[in-house]
Amino acid sequence: MSEKGAGGKYIVFASVTRPGQFRFTLKAVNGVVLYESKDFASIKSCKGGIDTFKKAIKEGDFVVEADRNDELFMFNLQNGGVTYIGELLRDRNSALNNVENVKKYAFTETIVDEIEQAKEAATKQADAAKAKAAKIKAAEDEKAAKKAAKKAKK
Repeated sequence: MSEKGAGGKYIVFASVTRPGQFRFTLKAVNGVVLYESKDFASIKSCKGGIDTFKKAIKEGDFVVEADRNDELFMFNLQNGGVTYIGELLRDRNSALNNVENVKKYAFTETIVDEIEQAKEAATKQADAAKAKAAKIKAAEDEKAAKKAAKKAKK
């Protein structure tokens, strides 16, 4: 197991199904989603969930299982009463490869906080709009001052 995570990353994002909740995914270096978490009530607890997930990978046991219809396969990771269920895949070998990739990429230190990035982008946009409005206002004020000066000369 690589302690650096070999280029994988965690993405923290707002839950689509539950507004006000947060999730994380573990992605391989090629962008494939290896694992998606359950919902968390806060960004802080979501990021804490990443640490708990890493610990489970170190200490827990992976089992590959079929779904109820024996059509899709996923990993089941058990650790201390907590169960992590992997992505559904078409065959057992794909699920086994997913386990190996989770082990390979899980220990990355890279966490991309999409919520924070969105806030920063919104702040930059707002700042740019304010700067543009200030330039327009300054140009209008300069034009009005010139017009007033011209009128005063007459």
